[in-house]
Amino acid sequence: MTIIAADHPFVIPDFLELLVKHAKGFDIVCPLSPDELIDPFLSVYRKTYLISAVKMLLTLDRFKSSNLIRGGRFVYLMGTEEIASVDPSFKSLININKPEDLRNLQHLKLKKKRRSSLTIRRRLFSIKYLENIRTLYRNNCLDSVLSKLRNFRHPFWKSQILYKIGIESQNQQFLRISYNLFLKEAEYYERRNLLFLQLQSLIDAIQAANALGSCLDEDVIQKVSWLRSFLGISSK
Repeated sequence: MTIIAADHPFVIPDFLELLVKHAKGFDIVCPLSPDELIDPFLSVYRKTYLISAVKMLLTLDRFKSSNLIRGGRFVYLMGTEEIASVDPSFKSLININKPEDLRNLQHLKLKKKRRSSLTIRRRLFSIKYLENIRTLYRNNCLDSVLSKLRNFRHPFWKSQILYKIGIESQNQQFLRISYNLFLKEAEYYERRNLLFLQLQSLIDAIQAANALGSCLDEDVIQKVSWLRSFLGISSK
């Protein structure tokens, strides 16, 4: 299933063909833009993964589209070197949200050297396993959910589920575990220089810390501030 948002008016066929070319064997194929951002609405998804992931995210009240990327088992992040082979000006990645974006239309400019494509492989669960956890949660079988989570090692899904249960039950232990898992996920992305996904993980960690009523680690605050500035993402 290919998703293209209406705010990408300059997508070219060769770019789409390149995305689809890599689809076999992956839950998601998503381009890495020159400005280090990742756009889930310009991606190719395995249909079974997309349906299950969206259902689970809605159940958990997690509505950011970037969560689709973070929750993937097999993700192909297409680097700028590969994109440039079919779209040297990166016009397929141009995003139009406001009238002034059209008036000041410019192609993307590289902030840093071009980067190669990257594969994330996490063979940690089946789609059916995730669906079973969702069913148990919706039926309020929390003991069964927690039992399944003991052997569930995907940091994103485990942290999100524990955070939701922790918020609803006001369980400090679950919130603490989810906080640590969010930090672990952020470290994973930092090692791979995936700054946008690192930022999203740290934002979730801050949310968990706030729910705990804990003082935030100064290092986390500084990292979030730097990432927002570098990526051009406001705190609103």
